[in-house]
Amino acid sequence: SRTADALVAYAKSVSGPAVRNMKGADVNAITNTHDVSFVFTGPKSSLDYKAFNKIARKYQGQYNFLLGDNAFSELVETEGSPAVTYLTKGGSYKHIYDLTVDGIDAFVEANKFALVSTMDSSTFSDIVNSGKLVALAVVDNTHASGTLEENLYGPASAFQKRLIITKIAVSKYARYLSRFGVKADDAPTVVVVDFDSEVYWQAEPGMEEEEQKIKGWLAGVIGGREPYTPLTSWYNPRRYLRKVSKFMKNFSDMQIMIITTVASLIGAGMVFTCFSYFEPADEMYARPPPGVESEDKQHPKAD
Repeated sequence: SRTADALVAYAKSVSGPAVRNMKGADVNAITNTHDVSFVFTGPKSSLDYKAFNKIARKYQGQYNFLLGDNAFSELVETEGSPAVTYLTKGGSYKHIYDLTVDGIDAFVEANKFALVSTMDSSTFSDIVNSGKLVALAVVDNTHASGTLEENLYGPASAFQKRLIITKIAVSKYARYLSRFGVKADDAPTVVVVDFDSEVYWQAEPGMEEEEQKIKGWLAGVIGGREPYTPLTSWYNPRRYLRKVSKFMKNFSDMQIMIITTVASLIGAGMVFTCFSYFEPADEMYARPPPGVESEDKQHPKAD
């Protein structure tokens, strides 16, 4: 459940304007306060800003939308104006200049995760169904967990296209983490989960103390060089049904209907062929060879 502070922050974010003015705010202050921010730079009276404001209303309460100024544009080095910039702690700036409603919406969807996110009830579904490997940084309130968090940003930036790194509190999710062999006293540690293939990798103790060790281990996981542990048995149909379901999502309803129809026709043809080939033995041997009349016709029975 959300804390009281989180509920207050959420109430403020949905009660005010969808786009707020930066007012000379420091970028570090923004990224320390908000996991993900999108900043518009350009004239407020433009159609581009109207498109940005429409998307901001759509995602209000989920992400932080701001109106920047020329100083911000120079700081993040945009290549022109107007532009929309993606901000997250520890990440490099990303810009978009296709400021149509669809273009901005796609940009927000593609960058909705922080470089190092936090898994909770509001982000769980998006993270698990992202289609990427998910590195669960299991943390508690100790100094060692603070060290782990600091060491995550380098690996997260290096593997952002293949991997989502998210912090998860062992105090809140101990039962869930037990699926991956994690106990409460294992924190801080890192577990990588492939939710599509239902396998996971657990880091060795002490690895969280060095960024390069974390990065090297994650590179091995992504490259298939590290041993994994299955979440389900190889014969469990659930493992394969999930893969088939994911594969079928790549097709439209019409394509799925065509594939299903063709598969049904092929199956029916195979069954018909089998029945035609394997005839009953008494009927097969009762037939005379081609060109030979049966004995009944050559020697009719006497009355």
